[in-house]
Amino acid sequence: MRTKYFLGIAAALCFLPISAHAECSSERIAELNKIANNVNLSYTYEFDKTVPDDGGKSEIMAALFSTHISNLTNDIYIENTETGNTHVGTGETTDPTKFESGKSITYTIYSNDPNCKGQSLTSKYITFPKFNEYSTFDECEEYPDFKYCKTWLDTSNLNVDDFNAALEKYKNGNKSDISKAKKNKVNFFDEYKFLIIGLGTILVIGIIAFVVIKIVKRRKGQDLL
Repeated sequence: MRTKYFLGIAAALCFLPISAHAECSSERIAELNKIANNVNLSYTYEFDKTVPDDGGKSEIMAALFSTHISNLTNDIYIENTETGNTHVGTGETTDPTKFESGKSITYTIYSNDPNCKGQSLTSKYITFPKFNEYSTFDECEEYPDFKYCKTWLDTSNLNVDDFNAALEKYKNGNKSDISKAKKNKVNFFDEYKFLIIGLGTILVIGIIAFVVIKIVKRRKGQDLL
């Protein structure tokens, strides 16, 4: 009798893990994967001005980014793999950490289902654009179309001397283009000046003739009265 009792308990213990594991079925994992894939990452940014520690008076502009997470549900939770910040709940949320420009962040999404809690479902990635510190230079206010004056541009391999040299070349090129444009206008007038003058003369004569005819017709009409 005692032997049968222990055999019954052993059999029950053997089947318990199998039953528990079966609750986290492949169908449920597929459903959780769809929910996880529906999560979206986006970002906003703000500019931050700081004064150098060396006592300089000039301010340095930097861009700081915040990650916004949307389409969350209670079935899942998401974790920032760099900071460990975890977000769970429904709707939208914002990662409290501020990130520097040019940085790439990975977020891993896990199951929050009690039967398969903590199981990794998918990863999401977000990369923040590189902020161009040269875009804050006074020269960029005067020459906003200069290639190194774009707000979002990777200029990590560019130094101040290279920036100034490229800017001088750009300014000289602009002067040359302006000079060419003026020269082309002058050449166009020189080439077609007789045609322009002739057309202008014909137009003036036509207007005068039209006015004279109108006056003559008006006077004839008054004389008939």
